[in-house]
Amino acid sequence: GDSVLDLPTIRDSLRALWQSANYAADTPQVDRKETGGFIVLDATGNYSFQAFQGGSSSPCGLDFPPDYTPPLGAVAFVHTHPWKLNEVQTSCPGIIFNGVELHINYGGHASEDDEIIARDKWHIPGYILDASGITQFDGVNQERRYKDPCWY
Repeated sequence: GDSVLDLPTIRDSLRALWQSANYAADTPQVDRKETGGFIVLDATGNYSFQAFQGGSSSPCGLDFPPDYTPPLGAVAFVHTHPWKLNEVQTSCPGIIFNGVELHINYGGHASEDDEIIARDKWHIPGYILDASGITQFDGVNQERRYKDPCWY
């Protein structure tokens, strides 16, 4: 339970966001994508969701223009990691060890880039949606994992 994520308008938006990631256990990894947006609080106290505009997306990340900024009133950003916990990420660059590329297993955590954006660039917390749940992070190594993804 999260008081903002549990709002019907936000839940509906996050459900649509997850669907746009094109995740299914049998979907080829190259056909999945990270996608996201902002949770915005307006002057009247209502929350809404605004999708990211511009930039590029792949199964392994999002790239934004250097001057990309959150909209006015943004209180958090949300993005997908189109993986389930411990899934081997064969479509992402691996680690080279003794000349052999080793692919990593998805761990369900914010990446270093995610943490830098939250802590140093946008100064708002983030949420990650994946096939195993939701992770909230603030860029200061404080994460909270919601383990029930059944609502999306």
